[in-house]
Amino acid sequence: MIVPGYSCPNPTNDIQNIGYVQELHPFRIRRDWEVTLDLMRGYKDIFRFQVKFDFEGNPYDSWEAYEQVRAKESLQLAMNSIAMFASPITNPTLLSGMGAVTDSIHTGFYGLIPTLQAAAQIIDFPVSEGFNLKSDLEPFMLYQDSLKRATRFLVKHGKAFKASLVDSTNLMVKQDGLGLYNFDAYRRAGEAAGDITKLMIDSYKYLGFNFDFQEWSPMSDTRLIGSEKLNNMGIFIAADGTVDATTNSPVAPIEFFQYGMTETGDFIESVRNNFQINGCESVAGSVAQSVMMAVHSPEMHLIANPISYC
Repeated sequence: MIVPGYSCPNPTNDIQNIGYVQELHPFRIRRDWEVTLDLMRGYKDIFRFQVKFDFEGNPYDSWEAYEQVRAKESLQLAMNSIAMFASPITNPTLLSGMGAVTDSIHTGFYGLIPTLQAAAQIIDFPVSEGFNLKSDLEPFMLYQDSLKRATRFLVKHGKAFKASLVDSTNLMVKQDGLGLYNFDAYRRAGEAAGDITKLMIDSYKYLGFNFDFQEWSPMSDTRLIGSEKLNNMGIFIAADGTVDATTNSPVAPIEFFQYGMTETGDFIESVRNNFQINGCESVAGSVAQSVMMAVHSPEMHLIANPISYC
């Protein structure tokens, strides 16, 4: 600050502004199921127990009802989807006091993709050309170098992103005109070299940075979250340099929290024989779990965002 010829010290606040603050609330997920005892009797076309297989491929009865297995699968799918796409519940009609779906505590958090879309680096690239390690990634590397924090990144992506990355990289090397130093795009193998294998890219090292590419199959599975957008997207997660915004101590880039045990937050499952409870000839059950997560230092991560121009 500018001072006159005679001045006294003035106390000022020079605390660092972290630039991004996220308030976390958990999601509580529950799934109920019920099966009448009549459906559990083993007569033709009604038998509902699943058959599983051991490590040697031998079939055996699991002795869990189909609905019970589906309830646990549904809970896991819901938690995975929430971790990817969740946004906090702010609609007052869904909160306590107005036909409650949840309460003021279990309103949730922002998942991975909404968090990164709000605070991470976003690089748009044309789907038809693929992600370019030189023109697209190098500016991000220089930005990260200015922060002096992260040098290793794990890239989660769909199959389409990887396919376009390989083709784009092959073209990049060819256009550089390096002559004898061009690397092969295909390899012959098998008897009489009749098999052709197209070479892929599992990692990229340059300027002291290391990028490991790892396919995330649900991003290309249309039965789950797969879509053209996600299939062509690349999510670059910083593997080092992320810190807790409160303590400034090193922490994992994505952190899941548990605020209770069994009934109070962790996974819990119960099976009830209603014949012994209320006389109804059925078996019922419930599965429930709470989940809470945070993406640390979101400004250090990157989303390679696919754009279709036509």
